[in-house]
This record gives sequence, structure tokens and C-alpha cells, in this order.
Amino acid sequence: MNNNASLILDNSDSVATEINKIKKQWSLILNDLPSDEQWKIKASLESTYELLDSLKEKISRLDSLNNYDALTGTFNREFCNKFLAKLTPSPEHPVTIVAGDVNNLKLTNDVFGHAAGDYLLTSITNIMKSCTKPGCIIGRFGGDEFNVIMPDTTLEEGKLYCERVKLACKNFNGMYLPPSISLGIATCTEPGHDLLQILADAEQQMYHDKTIFKSKQNIFTDIIQHLYEKEYLDPETSEREIQYINDFGHYLKLPEQTLSNLRLASRIHDIGFIAIPDEIIRNHRRTPEELEVMTKHCEAGYRLAKLYDESFPVANIILQHHESFDGTGYPNHLKGDEILFSAQVLSLISTFANWCAPKPLGSGLSKQEAYERIDIRVGTQFDPHLIKQFKKYLESTM
Repeated sequence: MNNNASLILDNSDSVATEINKIKKQWSLILNDLPSDEQWKIKASLESTYELLDSLKEKISRLDSLNNYDALTGTFNREFCNKFLAKLTPSPEHPVTIVAGDVNNLKLTNDVFGHAAGDYLLTSITNIMKSCTKPGCIIGRFGGDEFNVIMPDTTLEEGKLYCERVKLACKNFNGMYLPPSISLGIATCTEPGHDLLQILADAEQQMYHDKTIFKSKQNIFTDIIQHLYEKEYLDPETSEREIQYINDFGHYLKLPEQTLSNLRLASRIHDIGFIAIPDEIIRNHRRTPEELEVMTKHCEAGYRLAKLYDESFPVANIILQHHESFDGTGYPNHLKGDEILFSAQVLSLISTFANWCAPKPLGSGLSKQEAYERIDIRVGTQFDPHLIKQFKKYLESTM
């Protein structure tokens, strides 16, 4: 291994060296003085030494701020570029660069909050650090961009590093969604070659990896499956609800696009539960404060739906599906015609399907019992005209 891996620039080291030289020179001068005079000068020098040590510490802190990213503890772009400029690749000492871009950061920030986004970034960078061999450095080049500069590392070694990082991300516990990062890699063995171009090559590979990730990821399917596994939702009830939506929509002769949007909204309207803490969802005797947190799932689902083209048209349906006809619903206390018709239909069908669902997730009512209970909510939760149509539909099926 050559000295490339140790070429980390640290201005504080040179300052510390100079201060230590000064202190050593004073010690030599003192040794040449008579012993009865040394103590007088030592006493006055002690305060000077304290000031020098304090200055050394402050310069070290300032230098750290100049070189490091405060959140993740990785190096910053400027430092990494200087580090790259000091490297000399060769066939014997290849330089490999891994370009990384954290997946789902915007989703995490928008749905779970920026504290969760920060946790995502620190979790992934900690994984990257744990997989990195000595002599390599990790730098934050942008909000979600992290690059690894790996002196004396072959392309194959770099690929193994990428595999370790992705496996560790997949096995990570403690987040609503597993952390994920898209990675690209490039290696240089030619002396004098521009390593910034190698970085650009790695970034192109990373963009390709990002495209593959996006094509494979179905965020709604992943979230719903997670909620099924947690038993916060029941797949049979969800399918029954979609069937009711489809049948009632045809009974009302709704336009196909409206019905298509309703089917999608029915499938994903509870995705916002992913943002609610487990202990609150599982607690069936919630405090007023916990009930308030539970109501946030509509807004979380709304923000999620707005992130994707295919779900954008149903975002407001998701937001409003817990509003009530008399204005006592949430989150915005809309009433009457202020509530989207599709949101009213979804609210009615979702409530009815849950009444008919088996316990403990549902009420365990028969279809007839659920039919009879509807009248209790007329004019409060549900539009009387819509209830009239729904009861006619039910009568035609019983």
C-alpha cells in the first residue's frame, strides 16, 4: 500500500506542530538558565502555555467544521476534492470511487418529518463507514449524495464493498422503510488521469442503479404489505372494500375514470398509518393526545400520494376520507358539499366494510346488521342522499 491513503489534509496538525515547537524551544532555553531563575520564568510561561493549548483546541475544532459534515460526520465536498488531487493512481495502486445517492429521502422528509430524514442519512452513512476499510474516506457531496474515495482498491474490491453496504441496508431494523442507497463505481489505474472524471463515471453508474431501483420499487405495495404484516390492516377486508367500491360505483353509473380513481384510493387510503408510531396504533385506549396523532394518518397519506404521478389524482380523496357530513370529521372539519363526492363514497364503503370485517380488526357484524346500523350515521357522518342510494344498492344484493 502506498502513502495515498494517509494524505488527509489537516491544517490543525501543522498548527499543533508549530505550538509544540515553541514549547520545546522554551524548554531548551529554560534548561540553560540557572535553576533559581527557571521557576520565575516557568510561572509566567504556564499561562502562556494554557493560552496556546486553548488556541490549538479551537483551531482544531474550526478545522473540523471546515472539513466535516456536521450531521453525518463524513468529510465535505471541498475536503474530498483536495484529497482526490493528492492521489496518484497507477496499475499497482488503483483508485476506486463509489458514488452514492440515498433513496427515498424526499419521501421520508415529507411524510415522516426531517428528523426521520436525518436519521435515514446518519443510518446509511454509519453503514457505509462500517463497511469501509482503513485509508478510505466518505464524503457528503450534496443533500443525499455520498461518495467513497478508496485508494489502493481494485474494481472488484469496490464492487464487494457496494454489495456489503446494500446487504446491511436491507437487514437494517428500526425504520418505517428499510434504508436504501443507489451506488455506482469506477476505477482508475492510469497515472495523471483526472480523478474528477472517474467520479463523474461513477455517478453515471449510480444514476443507472437509481433508475433500476425506481422501476422495481412499488412504494404503496411495500407500505401496504408492511401494514398487513403488522396486522394494522386486513388484506381480506381491503379486497372486500375494493369490491364494494367497484359494485356500488357501477350501480351509481360513475364514469370509468372516477371509478378507477376510487379503486386506487380504496387500495391506498390507509398508507398514512406507516407514519404513526406502533405503540399508538396498538393502544386501543388512546389518550386525547394519541387520538390526535392517529388523525394525522390522513395527512401523511395525502403527502405520500402527492409524490407520485399515478396517485396524485387521489391525494385529496385520501386527505378527506375521514371528513363527516356535519363537519365533525378530520383533518379539516369540512362539511356537506365541501367534501369531495369520491371521498364521501370511500368513507361510506370503508366504514361499512370494517363493520362487516371479523374481529379484532373489524366489528364482526353481519351484512344485515351493518345495513341496519347505517341509519345511525345519516346526516352526521354520511350524506342522507348518498345513504339512500347505498341502501338501495345493498337491498339489490341481499
